[in-house]
Amino acid sequence: VSHELNNVISIVDQTAGLLQDLLAGAKEGRPIAHERLQKIADSVAAQTERGVRIIKRLNTFAHSVDDPQKEFEINPTIENLVALARRFASLKRAELEVDLPEPSMKITNSPFRVQQALFICLRWLLDGSKPADRIFVSVKSISGNVSICAEGPASGQGRQPDMEYLDLLAARMGGTIDLTTENDRVRFDLILPTGA
Repeated sequence: VSHELNNVISIVDQTAGLLQDLLAGAKEGRPIAHERLQKIADSVAAQTERGVRIIKRLNTFAHSVDDPQKEFEINPTIENLVALARRFASLKRAELEVDLPEPSMKITNSPFRVQQALFICLRWLLDGSKPADRIFVSVKSISGNVSICAEGPASGQGRQPDMEYLDLLAARMGGTIDLTTENDRVRFDLILPTGA
């Protein structure tokens, strides 16, 4: 996230430098085209919006530890985590895709632990990914429970995820996590109860 924020600030800084150059030229009698000023203003506004979105995502994630057990909607929680994880995907030139049900389901659990478990799965999938690989996150209802799935290509490098830790984390949330490998695909299924 700090790299993304640094990119935003760098672009705004470069744009401010360009504006200073144009103003210096204007002092020497070179006119500044209205269209050029509009383009600079649009660039700063776009980067400001981008920065606000990044900070909002980070704040939402940071506050997920405030209540160790609460009722929350699963869709915005998963969308926020995936948005934060996209930086890791872009570094690997892989794609992260999300399929969420409408309307969003509510569960009572720890929002932080749910995101922690999903991120461990995503990070493991991304670490073994290659350019153009696609990793999918989906949520669905199964027999009154919520199933959060992360699926992607098998790395083929003999790496194994830390299922002991994931099992412990899932148990602390009152759920289970399964790992299946089929046809060169790896799938994590985190099954959680909807209630406390």
